[in-house]
Amino acid sequence: MFNSEESAIQNCIEAVNTNDSSPIILINKSITQFPSSYALQFLLGSELAEQNNFVEAKSAFLSALKFNNEFGIARIQLAMLYITNGEFDPINELLEPLYSSSDQDAYHFFAKAIMCVCSDDIENATNFVNSGVTINKSNPALSDNMLRMLSIISDNDETSTPNLKKVTSVSGENESIQSALLDIYNKQAN
Repeated sequence: MFNSEESAIQNCIEAVNTNDSSPIILINKSITQFPSSYALQFLLGSELAEQNNFVEAKSAFLSALKFNNEFGIARIQLAMLYITNGEFDPINELLEPLYSSSDQDAYHFFAKAIMCVCSDDIENATNFVNSGVTINKSNPALSDNMLRMLSIISDNDETSTPNLKKVTSVSGENESIQSALLDIYNKQAN
């Protein structure tokens, strides 16, 4: 089907970006050809999460980490998926390798921000996200997702989150972190 793993990844990304009606079918075919591709597993997890298929998305993210344990974006996305499902227990262990990574690595700051969010420490979460965004040059979509997460869950305390705006649901209520992350998955662009 594809000449190389890179070709398969590129074709799958194009299918996702062009709103192809069946990118998951193409990604699964690519995984059949390149079963140990952590990038394809990650792409599958992202697409499944966007379709609210969280059980299979979690499995795909875990497969991506099985094939590349240092794949930071998969750790961040899986942590956000756990939060979406109200599963807080596995997050600390999942993100632990990122805590000790270089403070020049955006994932280091994003992991710390997620842990702060889990403990309702929005002020420190905001500081960590802002630090991560400042140094994250390779994945602007992740920075946008992290900022959106904070925006949605923020109480709009002017002293701790001056760069964020309060986002409310249609009913006027503040959205929960679970619905915030679900919204991110539903609107995320790969």
